[in-house]
Amino acid sequence: MIRRPPRSTLFPYTTLFRSATDKGEQFTLWRRIVGLVSGYPATAMQQPVSLITTVFNEIESIDDFLESVYAQTRQPDEIVIVDAGSTDGTLERLKAEAEREPRLRVIVEEGNRSHGRNVAIEATTSEFVACTDGGCSLDPTWLENIAAPLQAGAQWVAGFYRVEASSALDRCIGLTIVYVIEEVDHDFFLPSARSMAMTKSAWKRAGGFPEAARFGEDTLFDERMLEAGFHPVFVSEAIVGWHPPSGFRGLAQTTFRWGRGDGAARLRGSYYKRTLLTYAAATGLIALFATTKPRLLPLALLPVVPPLWKSVRYKLKHETSRSEERRVGKECRSRWSPYP
Repeated sequence: MIRRPPRSTLFPYTTLFRSATDKGEQFTLWRRIVGLVSGYPATAMQQPVSLITTVFNEIESIDDFLESVYAQTRQPDEIVIVDAGSTDGTLERLKAEAEREPRLRVIVEEGNRSHGRNVAIEATTSEFVACTDGGCSLDPTWLENIAAPLQAGAQWVAGFYRVEASSALDRCIGLTIVYVIEEVDHDFFLPSARSMAMTKSAWKRAGGFPEAARFGEDTLFDERMLEAGFHPVFVSEAIVGWHPPSGFRGLAQTTFRWGRGDGAARLRGSYYKRTLLTYAAATGLIALFATTKPRLLPLALLPVVPPLWKSVRYKLKHETSRSEERRVGKECRSRWSPYP
């Protein structure tokens, strides 16, 4: 059974305070703790924020997801989850939880993720909406960080994500297909729907998530938001844990879907052309040297060395686990309320 959150958010702040090393961060957290104890919580004057997600057959991860929601230092005022017709017990688990948690609303609506997100956002009662994916796990300060720019007047916020996997192979697979923080250009980064927030009015103005798209729907939504005149505020501290596909078969299936979605929507054409030319040049040099000067075959790899090095130079640092972050999140989730 999922432990219920306490009525105050004091414990996550004290846990993060004990793990903080920066004096400025400690001072900020201490002010929030004092505010909570004195009866004036930091979120008292903030506008309500709704959290939405979609799920389909997520019975293995749904409890971890909900516990990470309940462990947020800034609790969502409303949680709307759209189930696309799960058959593995996810829907029954969510309905049982909704009977105990008044903030949780469960909607059953078959369709793709874009349709589910649109249904969830339409059903919210708040102007501020935070969006993530079922199956992810939220860092304890994710909602607080991603909602802060909305409270300050932003219309669209881009959070970030961290690869989480149980094996070294799956972790490397995840790092292969997503950015790490050092690769991000803050001025041009477009958010994934797994870590995003927006105003409901901006979502309406952009026309919502594209329901005709089977894959790459969050990238197409980003394009709609840009065309509507919005630019995301990037918040690197708003992090969710993302679980990559498992094994080489999962990698192949995922990259095929993403590439097919980009092709159908005519996205990233220059990137695919550049990649094709790079590997075509390497293949041509291999064929040339194999038939003329086999000793020069290693030189045929020169065209692929720069893009390969650019891709892996930062990601090698992220193979080491962030054990302290996971420890704090686990402690926040495991020591909530003494009452059932």
